[in-house]
Amino acid sequence: MAIVEKTISVTADNLDQKVNLMMAFMPPTVDFDNVVPIAWQVFSLKGTDSESWKWNSSSAGSRAIVDPNNATVISREYKPINVGRSSNMTQDKTVRPPVYKFSAPTTYSGTNARVVNQSGAYADIGAGFVTDNGDTFNTVLVNRRVAHTAEAFVDYEPVLTIWATADYAEDQLLDSGVTTIPTLWSRNLLTITGAQVRLAVSRDKTTGAVSIKLQSAPSAFQVSATSATVYKVDLAFASPGIVQNGGYDTEAHLELVLPPKVSCNEAELAVIAAIDASPTVYGKVFVKGHSGAALLKSETHFETWLDINPASPRWFGVITDGPNAAFNGTNGEAFAQANAEDGTSEIIEESEEAEVAAPVKAKGNGKFGSVRAGSLRGIPSFD
Repeated sequence: MAIVEKTISVTADNLDQKVNLMMAFMPPTVDFDNVVPIAWQVFSLKGTDSESWKWNSSSAGSRAIVDPNNATVISREYKPINVGRSSNMTQDKTVRPPVYKFSAPTTYSGTNARVVNQSGAYADIGAGFVTDNGDTFNTVLVNRRVAHTAEAFVDYEPVLTIWATADYAEDQLLDSGVTTIPTLWSRNLLTITGAQVRLAVSRDKTTGAVSIKLQSAPSAFQVSATSATVYKVDLAFASPGIVQNGGYDTEAHLELVLPPKVSCNEAELAVIAAIDASPTVYGKVFVKGHSGAALLKSETHFETWLDINPASPRWFGVITDGPNAAFNGTNGEAFAQANAEDGTSEIIEESEEAEVAAPVKAKGNGKFGSVRAGSLRGIPSFD
């Protein structure tokens, strides 16, 4: 099963006073006796403060040590365990101090991630997830006083719950008293789409009540399949020595934003026609290299572009769902989607009548506008 990763961000919405907050995971298995949640994060916010944490859906078990004085939890040895697998926790008493070990997980008849206590005594077994490439164990629940040969499940339903309270310390076992504190926000993280969980904390100016709202992810504007295309060309002179002696640059790079329905092939033919129509005393200009890019999706601070070339149908303005040799036999849009950063980007296409926000405003009154250009000295204008 693929691991789901999320970043949880909690941001204050212009809070005039400090607000104390606590986060914990409260799956239905919690009973505050055998399965006890802990205060996963305890923090405070004011003004526009913001805090964030990494979470993922991996499961792991640990040997948990509960401080009898303050009920705080420290996890020692731990083992990643997938659902449907089981690991034995043993104790080696031949060394001092005794060493606890987890066996390699093996399949068993159940559907949970399981730890079997084979240490010879009662033990507290933590449940949680691992981050930092497996280097850090995050305890979220504790299976209390698991008897020798008894089992403890270390997978859990990730129902993240937030309260406004300062009654508990971070990593402290929670008691049933937490259920009497009003819940500000509670949600199963797996039901939230996207890799970002953005929460905003605000206070009502009239009542003083604190509330938390889930902020929607920035929406992408839809882009027409035939627009937002850039044609890129490298130009050079056949006789660079003569050009250089004349005090001009010998090469230039142009990026042209194309109007809707104009393909990269049409743009290249227009560039060649402009070169042929404007001979210079410095010799023939020729196309040294060319490429293109199509904007498939745009979000806040993020754009998805598809590289195109003469081996792809888009170079000629053809949008097709058929195989595309430029992408190892796969469709170009599917290729871009499969290689998106979070693996969930959706390629959206609209009819040609849809309004499109061009990525860069074209300059000049000609057919094409230059986004970025090298020196054009000694090269004819294309306007």
